[in-house]
Amino acid sequence: MHYRLIDAQRIAQLELDEYIKQQAAVIAPELEVDAVRDTNFQLLYRVWFGIKPIGTFYHDIDGAWIAQLSGSIRKTRCNSSDEAQSFIISMSELSIS
Repeated sequence: MHYRLIDAQRIAQLELDEYIKQQAAVIAPELEVDAVRDTNFQLLYRVWFGIKPIGTFYHDIDGAWIAQLSGSIRKTRCNSSDEAQSFIISMSELSIS
């Protein structure tokens, strides 16, 4: 009987793990960052939401990180690459939803 309880717990845990993975895919869709060489910026980082590009950022010669949403001419100065990524993701959430 003890083994049945362990098996039932193991099955329940596997089902819960699968449910969490499914919910995470719905709640937090796939975001990806890649980089391409650019003659102006050396490395231009691109932020993707699935197959949709949502913005780019690069390291400026003065040390700032410059973030720009796709389809926008506005450029935002950031203190770090993480800040630039966060800016792009948070500002594009309205258009992603």
